[in-house]
Order: sequence, then structure tokens, then C-alpha cells
Amino acid sequence: QLAAFTPAADERIGIEVECGLVDERGGRSAPYDGPCGSRALLERAVRELGAKPVTEGGALVGVELAYGAQLSLELGGAVEYSSAPFQSLGALVATARRDLRVLAGLAARGGLALLPGGLVPFTPRERIPWAPKPRIDIMRRYFRGLGPAAAFAENVMGLTLSTQTTVDYLSPDDFREKLALLVKAAPIAAALFVNSPIEEGRPTGVLSRRMQMWGYVDPSRCGVLEFAVRPDVSAADAVEWGSALPMIYRRVGAGYVPGPARPFREVVAHGFGDGTAP
Repeated sequence: QLAAFTPAADERIGIEVECGLVDERGGRSAPYDGPCGSRALLERAVRELGAKPVTEGGALVGVELAYGAQLSLELGGAVEYSSAPFQSLGALVATARRDLRVLAGLAARGGLALLPGGLVPFTPRERIPWAPKPRIDIMRRYFRGLGPAAAFAENVMGLTLSTQTTVDYLSPDDFREKLALLVKAAPIAAALFVNSPIEEGRPTGVLSRRMQMWGYVDPSRCGVLEFAVRPDVSAADAVEWGSALPMIYRRVGAGYVPGPARPFREVVAHGFGDGTAP
């Protein structure tokens, strides 16, 4: 991910680490409710770490930790640690390691473990413990509407894991270099690090089941950004690409409804047709 333009003196980097929250004995994803559930973990973080609760639709779905870090509940019950932005890579890694050790300790007290990697290996698709987030049902219906092209969308939503980084870009040339590097290095990084040979407790015969699944989510949103390696690529090209896609959902009041089947740029220009606009 490439963050907004920033002055050269303030170049920063952040990290997001998704971890399966699983039963430490059986390895299956933890439910939301109960003493061994994800909500109990978040509640312990609020009580013992002084974290600030984050709710959605009245449900506890995350916490804000010290130094600007956050712990959020992913769609399928995994948890994501998101760091604050750092100027020092060393300080970022040290802080993330420290925070993840603390969170793993809180999870262990509930009989749970944090499981990083590429894919939660023992949870069947039909037993994904979907988080209590209203937009999830809208997303599931949207992907089902795409047919076979989105055959593994729910697996990706509920079972895949990743470690992501967010970096600032400092100039148009810096944007081009970083975007090109991202596109060229991603397949290599996936081959090296996205090991996920087990699905639902059984070997799949491939080294990265996660990468296979990502090929069947949404062809318009996933895959290689072909424009990214053009010598004249700019941030405007990324905006143009993204604004040509439709919204999957939009917020109305305190809830969500499906987005219109129109390019986002048209909605920005003309509104939703009900007197409101993004």
C-alpha cells in the first residue's frame, strides 16, 4: 500500500500483521462469543492494557493500543495488529514484536493462540466464525453474484492471512519506483513467504493454497496492476483505476447497504440518486 505524499523529512513505514485466532489444541478458529472467544480477548486488552474499545453495530470489534497501534477483528475471526507509522524500521519491528508477544500472552490465558502465516489451516469454510460486522453479509452476497470468478472469495475473506506494509512516497519519481517494485517483488515474496500447503487439515498438493485462492476473488480488483510498470505511471493512474470500480457497500446512518453498480467516479460526480453523495 502506498500512503499519501509526505515531505522527505517525514518518510514513514507501518506494518499490519494478520494472525489466526485459534484454539491452541485443535487449531480451529475461535468463535466470537464465550470465554475462549475473540471478544473475550479484546475485553482483556481493554481491562489490562488500558486499550480503548472500538465497536461496530454495538459489538466490540477492536481496540486502540498505546502509541497509536490497533488490534482489530478481521472478517473471519482472525485478528490484525496495525502499528503506528514509524520513521525507523528497527523501532517499528521492535515495537510490533513486543506488542504481539503481549497479545499472544493474553490469548494464551483463554486457551487461544495467535497463528501468523498464509492460511488458517484447520478451519473448514462452512465453519468460519464470521465477525459481527454488518457489511460482511453484503460482501458475501456481492462476491456470490460474480459466479465462478469469485469461487474462493469467502475463503479469502475468512481464512487467509497476510503481513502488509504501508510506506510513504516522497515524489512522483519515488511513487513510480515503489509501485513498480511492489508489482515486481510481490510474486517473489509470495513464493518465499506465503507458505500454505494445508487446507481444512489436509495437504493440498501445492505450496501456497492462499495464492491459488486469491486468483478467484474478483478479477476487477485482484491481480497484477498492469499499468504500474509503465515508465510514466503516476498516482493519478492508481486513482483512475480505483475510481472505475463500483462500491461493494456504502454507509447509511449507522449501517450499510449495497453500493450502486456504477463506477465510483460516477457516484462522486452525480451522487447516489437519493440526494446523498460519498
